Amino acid sequence: MAKLTHLGGLLAAGALLLPPGRAAAQIGAEAQGGKLTTWVAFGLDKELSERWASVTDIGFGRHSDPTGDLNPVKRQGLFVLTQDFIYRLSPHWRTAISVGYWRRNSYQEDAPYEASQPNEYRNELRPFQKLYYDVKFGKVLFTNTLRADYRFYFTPAFERWPTPFEFRAREMVNAKIPLDADHRHWVILNDEVLTASDDYSAGTAEKMGHQWSPYKLTENRASIYYRRSFPEHQLDWDIGIMYQYWRETQQSAFNTSYNLMMDFIIK
Repeated sequence: MAKLTHLGGLLAAGALLLPPGRAAAQIGAEAQGGKLTTWVAFGLDKELSERWASVTDIGFGRHSDPTGDLNPVKRQGLFVLTQDFIYRLSPHWRTAISVGYWRRNSYQEDAPYEASQPNEYRNELRPFQKLYYDVKFGKVLFTNTLRADYRFYFTPAFERWPTPFEFRAREMVNAKIPLDADHRHWVILNDEVLTASDDYSAGTAEKMGHQWSPYKLTENRASIYYRRSFPEHQLDWDIGIMYQYWRETQQSAFNTSYNLMMDFIIK
C-alpha cells in the first residue's frame, strides 16, 4: 500500500486529472454481526461546483445468526444514513466533512440469539472526517482514504449507552479497474483496516477498572465488486462480496463474516 502511494506520487506530474467528487465510489457495507450478511444501499452523488460535491447514502442490512443458520436475511441488522460534503484540494487530494446516523439491532450472544432487552437496538450519531489521495496508474484508479470516526452511542430512548463514545481510525485502499474502453464494466478492489478505543460510562469504567479500552485493531474488510455503469442514465450498479475479520474492542478473539453487497448510485 505504501509502495503504491509512493509510486503514485512519483507519477503525479504525468497523471491525468481525475474526475471530481469520489470517482463514483461504491457504498461500502457496514459490520453487522452474524456469519452471513446482506447489504443494499442507494446513493446520490451531486457536483455542487468545480470543487465541491455532495454525497448522500442510505443503506439497509440484515444478517444470519453467528453460527449454524446461514440465512443472510434472517435478522434485522442496520439502517444507515450518511451525508458527505467533499472538497477537492488539488488534482490528487480531496477532503470531506461528514455526518451520519446508524441504527444497529442488538442480539444476545448465546442461542437462540433473541433481541437484547431492554435495548433491542442502538442509536449512533457519528461525525467523521476523511482525507483522500487519488492517482491514476495506467488505466487503474487508486484511492487511499484516511478516516476518523467520532461515534456517540445511545439507547432506543436516546439515553447514554454503557459505552457512550468510541474513537475509530480507518485506512482504506481502493482500486478501480476498467474492463472495457467505454468504462461501462469495472472490477473494484477494496481493503480497509480499522482501529478503535472506547470511552466508558462511569459505571462501566468502574466495572472494567479503566476509563478507556485499549486502542487496538478491531477489523479488516476486504472486498471485490463488479460494477456496471450506465452513463446515459448517470447510474452505477455494484454487486460484490466482502470478507470481514472483526472483533469488538472489549474482545480478544476475532470473528469472521461474509457480506453480500449491492448498491445503486445516481450521479
